Amino acid sequence: MPKRIQLPDDFYKHDFKQLAKIEKHPRTRIRFIGLSHIQNGKSYEQVVQYLLQSLSAVKQWVRHYKDEGINGLKEKQRSGRPSKARNQNHTKLLQSILAMQNNKNGGRVRLKDIQNMLAKDFNIHYQNINGVHYLLTKLGLSWISARSKHPKQDKEAQALYKKLQTKGNRCLTYGHRLK
Repeated sequence: MPKRIQLPDDFYKHDFKQLAKIEKHPRTRIRFIGLSHIQNGKSYEQVVQYLLQSLSAVKQWVRHYKDEGINGLKEKQRSGRPSKARNQNHTKLLQSILAMQNNKNGGRVRLKDIQNMLAKDFNIHYQNINGVHYLLTKLGLSWISARSKHPKQDKEAQALYKKLQTKGNRCLTYGHRLK
């Protein structure tokens, strides 16, 4: 017969099943479900079989609950890999990307262009453009681009066309018909 699990007195005050229903993060939800089973008198081994988790993980959940309460079960921020642009001044990067867009005569700046600029000017080498896109998101740039401008566009002709255009009529200077 398995050894009885020693739990704090306030362990039974929480409704882990209800907490699992409202929890958004899946790993935290699994922890709440596991502790709900323990609360209902199941052993560690039974919880391991139900949730397909390791025995050490289930014991760790109980230990975290004993040490920190409910907050000990919640998912914490993970460090992840440091950014390749961590040593660079982000405002300088942002200004150079915006300047690149403003200096472009026609079309739009592509992620590949920014990737080349980062390698050439800042010595930041991304193997994949996904890293460039992530950097732009981190800098606050949305890469949903506006309509591109043709390098040979005539703004005066466009303004005249808009000015002369009325409902049902078109500008005659460009060969359009009138109704």
